[in-house]
Amino acid sequence: RRDGSSGGQNGMKNIIELSGTQNIARLRIGIGPRPAYFEGKDFVLSKFTPQEEDLLSSALQKAKAAVLEMLAKGIDQAMTDANKKES
Repeated sequence: RRDGSSGGQNGMKNIIELSGTQNIARLRIGIGPRPAYFEGKDFVLSKFTPQEEDLLSSALQKAKAAVLEMLAKGIDQAMTDANKKES
């Protein structure tokens, strides 16, 4: 994402406040839907399940590729490529 609000995320809110601008590119790695039995903060701060740990390496590799592409080709191309649906 090129810029925008914190979306309620406290870490991003703090970065925006400290920098004085919302014009901050960011890469978001999704965590999936929150199960009904979890409070939001408890879900975000909980340990990964074994199944989630199996997915983590792939997610981090995709994030790394997106950041490198952003640096090489710009944020618009990186966003286009990172958000393509895999078939």
